[in-house]
Amino acid sequence: MDWESLMARYEAEAERRKVLGLSWADIDEAETRTPGRGAHMHEKLSSPSRKRSIMESKRRHEERQAKAAELREKFRQEKAERVKDLTKKVEEVRSFRDKMEEQRRDYLERKLQEAEEKRKRQLKLKVKKAHEEENKANEIAFINSLSEQNKKMDIMTKYEDVKARLLDIQEERQRKIGEKAAKEAAVEERRKALDAERSARLVEMQIKRKKREEEIELEKYERDKERTEALKAKEKEHRDRVAELERLQQANIEELQKKIEQKQSESARRHNERLQNIREKAFIMSIVKHSTEDQPEAPKLQPYNTKKMCTVCSMVIPSEVHLQSHLRGQQHQSMLKEQQTKGSSWSKMEIESFNIEHITDVPGDFVDPKQASSRERCKSLKKRCKKLKQRMQARGNEFEAGLDLRQETVDSQHKAKLNKVIKDINKFMQSQEKGPWPQNKISALDRGLGEAIRILDKKVLKDQIAFRICGGLSCCTKLLSMLHDENVIHMYPKTCANVCHAIRLACRSCFENNHYLLFSNRTGFLIDLLVTRLTWMVDETKSNVEVTESATLGSTTDSATLANLMAQSCDTVDVTIDPTATALIHTLAVVLSSLSTSNQSRSSDKTSSSPRPGLDAFTSRANDVISYIITVGIVDKLQNLYTNVRGSLETNSNLFAFLQHSISFLTAITKLTASKRPHGAFEATKVTGSEELLQTYEDIELAGIMSLLYGMLLHNVPTRGETSTPPTISSNTLTVTLVGLKLVNQLATMDLHLVQRVLGAEGVSLELRHITSYLIWYCTHHFQDNEELLHEVILCVGYFVVLNSDNQAVIQSGQRPTILQQLCSLPFQYFSDPRLVHILYPCLISCCYMCEGNKLVIEEELSCDLLANFLEESLLQQQRNSLPNSAGNRKSTSGMTHQDGRMSLSARFPNNQWADAKQYFSSETDP
Repeated sequence: MDWESLMARYEAEAERRKVLGLSWADIDEAETRTPGRGAHMHEKLSSPSRKRSIMESKRRHEERQAKAAELREKFRQEKAERVKDLTKKVEEVRSFRDKMEEQRRDYLERKLQEAEEKRKRQLKLKVKKAHEEENKANEIAFINSLSEQNKKMDIMTKYEDVKARLLDIQEERQRKIGEKAAKEAAVEERRKALDAERSARLVEMQIKRKKREEEIELEKYERDKERTEALKAKEKEHRDRVAELERLQQANIEELQKKIEQKQSESARRHNERLQNIREKAFIMSIVKHSTEDQPEAPKLQPYNTKKMCTVCSMVIPSEVHLQSHLRGQQHQSMLKEQQTKGSSWSKMEIESFNIEHITDVPGDFVDPKQASSRERCKSLKKRCKKLKQRMQARGNEFEAGLDLRQETVDSQHKAKLNKVIKDINKFMQSQEKGPWPQNKISALDRGLGEAIRILDKKVLKDQIAFRICGGLSCCTKLLSMLHDENVIHMYPKTCANVCHAIRLACRSCFENNHYLLFSNRTGFLIDLLVTRLTWMVDETKSNVEVTESATLGSTTDSATLANLMAQSCDTVDVTIDPTATALIHTLAVVLSSLSTSNQSRSSDKTSSSPRPGLDAFTSRANDVISYIITVGIVDKLQNLYTNVRGSLETNSNLFAFLQHSISFLTAITKLTASKRPHGAFEATKVTGSEELLQTYEDIELAGIMSLLYGMLLHNVPTRGETSTPPTISSNTLTVTLVGLKLVNQLATMDLHLVQRVLGAEGVSLELRHITSYLIWYCTHHFQDNEELLHEVILCVGYFVVLNSDNQAVIQSGQRPTILQQLCSLPFQYFSDPRLVHILYPCLISCCYMCEGNKLVIEEELSCDLLANFLEESLLQQQRNSLPNSAGNRKSTSGMTHQDGRMSLSARFPNNQWADAKQYFSSETDP
């Protein structure tokens, strides 16, 4: 039990005692005393045996005191004796120590006296020797001269003796050499005689041995010949038997193989026929489903295995989305009306039969104009790519040749540390040979890159410039080049991601570093590396799609189940994501985005009227980079990957990161191209250098952004009739959707008619209609968290329909509520809050201007007077702004203080149409 519980128990008891008016004795007696216990204890304590007399007690006490006094006296005496003995010993030790010190003092004094006497004797000897030193020196010189003369005489005598002795030795040697030669001649004669005798004996022995060997060889040959003939006969008989058995076995095998092949071909034929029948039935059901009515559910984005074709309209239909869009489109409906004019109006069954009859598989000799133009475009891009790459490399080499980094200095706190890290990385690269990198080097590289990342993450401009001056950017690109040359870049995704992260941190909001990457053609190398990784991703995704389809179709033999699996085969499409590609495209997005921001700020600076050759060079290099991105096919590969995305991104974080950064990359190149263009889709200024990019976007349907959003948002989602509230969309999916719509709106500001043509085409218009309808429905129910997304949807719809009657009809088609009806049913804030009014009303004006059908919808849901009043206020504000020193120049329109220029009416509806639109929506002009 702890202290708190004890205190609680005590306070509870005290409270209860206070309430009852009891003492602690009463409580204890009430809880613990038993009946009769008091009498029993009194008896026990009053027993005579427990009593003692006073005299007896006093006697015992005195005895104890006397005994204690004796013990104390005894202890005191023993202690005094011990102290006395200890004092005696201390005195003895002290006297002995004094005696020893006295003896030591006498000994030292005696020693010092002897040393003094000895020193005096030594000094006297040295004085005496000093007087005798001169005499000794003269004597020594005389003795040395005599010694030298004697040595010279001895040396001459020895030389003569040695010379005579050498002559004697030479004569003796010559004599011995002669004797030795005579002996050797005699020995040679005897050796020759012995050799001749031995040779004769050997020849005789060889002749005898040869004869014996010939005899043995002849006998062996005869025996081998007989044995070989017997073996050959036996082997021939064995071969004949084996050949006969093999012939029979081969005949049986061939017969079995023919039967198996026949069964397999028959089974494959039946299987293909069954699959073809199922596909045809499913396709016919799709035609019947979409012939006369708009369906509430979104059609599947899965492409047909065999493309279909409408023989009436000569249109290729690649998927169910395009099928529904074509059947409900104006072109096919007009053809139906032409056919109906020849007779009475057709019924629903007749229309379905007509569609089934005229929508067939594409003939083998049919050439799709879109595919033909795409092939021609790819050929022209390949021809241009090589020349463009050579020009970029030549410019990059020229820039680096004229660049002297040693003249540029910067005062950075971490310059020394950055320089050390870069030197270590260069040392690792120089010591690396061909082949995979060792794990210890990879770990060391990661540590060095991590240190650089931690420094650059502080976002200090001087550190970023110091990183470039120390060679950090060139070092990082060389490291990526080494890994790529060894074809092992996929083996070290963490290292490659760290390299790209360091480049991003060094280039973020740093124009000098971005300028260096652009002019030194480092961006070109990053683009080449990205193309390689994207090509691998496209190939892997394509193989995954083929494997998924074959596994789905071969997993069952039941027709109904097989049809369901075919309809849902797109659920398991797996887009293969390479982390290195994600890091590279993120890096390029950051670099190009920073370049576009810097270019906008520089081009908008009109303080100087003098020509700026640096700006022209920057524009030229930027156009080369964008052209190279297009010619190598990055945008096409991204479009290929986007069209294969299915489902939510809630659990696939790698795919989410790739999609987000790739769309940011497309947005960056778009902004870099349009950096000189002001906001607004109706400006007369043409964007120079953007024709190639815009043509690419038109050829590949805005890089497949609509297909991507359609696959993410509308893949296996319940329709509005199945549920009253939309299911929750993951934050990853919403983020990708937002950046995708921003890209589409950015393109609309560059070329509005191009975006309207692409979004109004068959298939894409249906995707856009389902996407916008679903997003408006979702954002209306989750308005607080998705206000920005809803605004982008409204902006996109406005760009889609402005001054385009065909597209205006699209937003009023399909199941109810249509897009226009949903816009009219937005929350009340969009009709009362000035900020939100300036977002919605321009879109409604674009939807209904010069379109009577949409105008009737506005009259039913709202009132056209609201739009007319809004236009009138805008005209008045425009007139006030045109006046000099007016209040309109100092104040913005009510509610527009928090909006950027993209949401203004002038950026979304042409100024020259405001007066006509006001007149069109005014109630006085209504019939």
